[in-house]
Amino acid sequence: MPVRGGSTIRLSGRDAAARNASTLPNFTLPGDVAASRRYYAPDVIDPGIEVAPDGTIAVPTGPGIGVQVVADRVAAATRERLELQH
Repeated sequence: MPVRGGSTIRLSGRDAAARNASTLPNFTLPGDVAASRRYYAPDVIDPGIEVAPDGTIAVPTGPGIGVQVVADRVAAATRERLELQH
């Protein structure tokens, strides 16, 4: 069965995970992963997701999703915060 993958919410870390999952065998339909700098400046992940001139996106070869969330950039991009107590 063909599978489509992507990220509809523009969160760079989620895009990185979608990028990696789309390399699996049944992911035969194009996804909607874009260059992360289109949505954040500076990007909230490092390294950012880049689209090559030929339209491809490199996939990391090591473990994990290949990016790190940069906490101070997330804090700078945060417009509202709510902490829930349990």
